[in-house]
Amino acid sequence: MKGSTIVAGKASDSELFRRIVLPKGHDDIMPPKGEPLSSEQAELFKKWIDQGAEWPEGEIVGTGAHDAGQPAKLPEYKPSAAENKAVAALEAQGVSIRPVAQNLQWKEATFRSLGTNATDATIAPLKDVIGLLDLNLAGTQVTDSGPSAINGLTNLTALHLENTKITDEGLAHVAGLTNLVYLNLFNTPVSDAGLRHLKGLHGLKNLYVWQTKVTELGISNLKQTLPQCKIHTGWELSAAAKPEEKKPEKK
Repeated sequence: MKGSTIVAGKASDSELFRRIVLPKGHDDIMPPKGEPLSSEQAELFKKWIDQGAEWPEGEIVGTGAHDAGQPAKLPEYKPSAAENKAVAALEAQGVSIRPVAQNLQWKEATFRSLGTNATDATIAPLKDVIGLLDLNLAGTQVTDSGPSAINGLTNLTALHLENTKITDEGLAHVAGLTNLVYLNLFNTPVSDAGLRHLKGLHGLKNLYVWQTKVTELGISNLKQTLPQCKIHTGWELSAAAKPEEKKPEKK
């Protein structure tokens, strides 16, 4: 992080505002998925921060890419001594852990800065970070045994597993995360068998399975249980990217 998430009274010094106005396609842009905020929306954020960034107690703009920025009510939360110790241990390894909003103890964590140096052992302390809402393990060396550290984090609403080696077996640890709204499995070896572990995630709204082994049949079966879930396959993008076959010239 280049600065504090929100510096009340100074939008220009606030990391949140910096990310909002980044160009489309930038790795750090907020929101990370979907269309960037319009100039009018960005200006509203700027004014809000410049005017003190006051927010109604207990209210938060949703974390991750899953809720289109709609405010959600969060209960008060106080981390345990074990959680504070785990957070300190993770931060000492270079993991970014921060509150999801000012004056709230709920957290989001990303291992992106560690990349392939993040392993199953690296994420083990997560088991005690009960107040975690948003977790990004994208691009790490986490394997199927790694998610056993998060299967008790039932407050998680967003989970990034894209570009990892997670397979169907690893998704068994995700089955109990019943508050998940967003799950990204892009470019993993997950297949239809793995999707069966997700059938109990009735709050899931966005699932990304592009460049996996998932088939249309697997998606159809999952949609029967989770009709509200939008499953992003990327197949239409792949089809559009294929060059047109040249028709033989008439002689």
